[in-house]
Amino acid sequence: MNGEQISVSHSVDGNFIEEFNCKKIIIETEEEIQKYILSECTGNFIGNFELLSIPSKLN
Repeated sequence: MNGEQISVSHSVDGNFIEEFNCKKIIIETEEEIQKYILSECTGNFIGNFELLSIPSKLN
């Protein structure tokens, strides 16, 4: 993240898979699940990318 965009790069065992840039991160809460979503992505992935989902309340 450089203050203007978030850069994402995936590789497995040193082999390049994909690379994309996103403009912002959005945090949404749905039915006690908090979702972190990278939005306005361009490159090898276009659109919104759900990065992480976690329960908003831990028992």
